[in-house]
Amino acid sequence: MVFPIVIKFIDKDKNLGFMQGRLSPMIDNMIQCFPLNTWKEELGLANENNWRLIEWTIDYYSFLENPIIKDSFSKAEFKELRVECITADFFMQNPFFLINDKSLKNKLILDFKKVVNSMVKLDIKYLMLPLVDNASLIKNNVEENYVIEALLEIFEEYRNDKIEFIFESDFDPDRLMKFIESFDSNKVGINYDSGNSAGLGYDCEKEISTYGKWIKNCHLKDKILGGTTVKFGSGNTNFHKVLNSLKNINYDGNFIIQGARSKKGQDLEYLNYYREYIINIANEL
Repeated sequence: MVFPIVIKFIDKDKNLGFMQGRLSPMIDNMIQCFPLNTWKEELGLANENNWRLIEWTIDYYSFLENPIIKDSFSKAEFKELRVECITADFFMQNPFFLINDKSLKNKLILDFKKVVNSMVKLDIKYLMLPLVDNASLIKNNVEENYVIEALLEIFEEYRNDKIEFIFESDFDPDRLMKFIESFDSNKVGINYDSGNSAGLGYDCEKEISTYGKWIKNCHLKDKILGGTTVKFGSGNTNFHKVLNSLKNINYDGNFIIQGARSKKGQDLEYLNYYREYIINIANEL
């Protein structure tokens, strides 16, 4: 008798990972930052605790020292590490579309392309572009069409590569759907962030039913409505609804834990707790 292969919705060895830096000491009390001095140790600690998937981060403060920019990794090493997405925090920290100085804007665009070129070489598929906080189009009152045109010009250079550009945004579901469809490109998608959505008071079921086909990557975190990131289960994120909604649309992408940090040096314990928390919910669906 041949038994069917059961594919898990969430598998800790395949599609459940963590955001880089969560297993390194915080830098200047920042919840997320590329761990410039400890990233190698972090990868070792992750491996010892059976974490197979990590989402890489690139900050502007350490841009030139990031191994991806320094070209100090081989494709084989990145395959072993399972890096499938890069979070472009540098893009949020210095969004070129908010810069008036032409020479600085051109430099930022060249830096953006440096990252994409390295991704092509290393065969990393997704570049996550956060249009939140300092790069929020809403808070900065930036014309969406301007941003779309500027990014499309860059995307066009990589039309023959496997790179896809995914956006995290503070737009409401309908506006985000309209924004993504304005690109008229299969090179774009959405990074769904459970915490940001809960913090903004959005309905996760409406969000996922509205633009679910565009979701390529998912960040898992908990947030208080109108507030900050908190430990899983203590905020306004309804993880049952989030995961069930994603399962109902046959989402088959990665889940990246981006949870609150420990204030007592217990980040490993926190991260392992988050993993079990999510797996337990997934098993109930």
